[in-house]
Amino acid sequence: MITAALAAFADAKADSIAVLDPGQLAAVKTLLARPLPEPPPRGQLSATGGYESGGDALLPGHQEAAQQAVQYAAQLGKEAAEDIYRITYRGGFFDFERVSNRLHAVGFLAPKETRVNAVITEMLTRFGGAEMSEIRDIWPKFFETAASLSPIRPLSKCEKWRYPDIATLAYSMFSQQRRLSDLVHAFSNEQTTLRNCMLTVVRATSLDEAGVSAQAVLALEACAKGDRDVVALMTSPQPTPSAFDPGRLNSRDENPLADALKAHSAWLSNIARALLGS
Repeated sequence: MITAALAAFADAKADSIAVLDPGQLAAVKTLLARPLPEPPPRGQLSATGGYESGGDALLPGHQEAAQQAVQYAAQLGKEAAEDIYRITYRGGFFDFERVSNRLHAVGFLAPKETRVNAVITEMLTRFGGAEMSEIRDIWPKFFETAASLSPIRPLSKCEKWRYPDIATLAYSMFSQQRRLSDLVHAFSNEQTTLRNCMLTVVRATSLDEAGVSAQAVLALEACAKGDRDVVALMTSPQPTPSAFDPGRLNSRDENPLADALKAHSAWLSNIARALLGS
């Protein structure tokens, strides 16, 4: 169902048509009406503003299809619009905010359970005091730090599309995340410790330093253009994620990690503890 809906949008875009044909319309409505799995327990929010993924997370592509459906909301109708609200509510806050604004502009109000005020209240109570503008800046700062790790190298076409090294680094590092306020503090006040941890994670996961930095430069450019797809790639589980292997480290890494154990940000100290565990 997800593939059929995404194909419908791709065909409509390729044909430069403003409305979906009957087959495309049926494919999109079928996906939007699909019952959603039970949400994960109400708890921590992820770095993108949505709940951390769990066993009941939406399948890859479901969010993207719902977001693309917004441009055809007038044709899809009220029930489909409410389904779009419910699906995007399960994703990142900023994506939900954008979708809500567009649907509201064409006359579709959010169902009660997805009202944006409730989302904002939820965020403010669970972000540990982090300001919205600071949270929005986390990804550009992450890419800036990664870009500084090494001189860059030319990238293959696949690397330019998939960002495999920087995405694996992001997934490896954020798997140690607990509170967004820890992330904000690390990126705002502990840049040296953050860079040291990041470089050590690159080595411990056997990533290519030059590839990480080159892909980070490209990702930073994409963020500057407002491309949210790059963030979606960073927060997607990798097909073959690299595990921390402290055996890949040597004496040059010991002192930076020992210093990171004392970091104010529990996120950084958790990363150091994971790497020094053996």
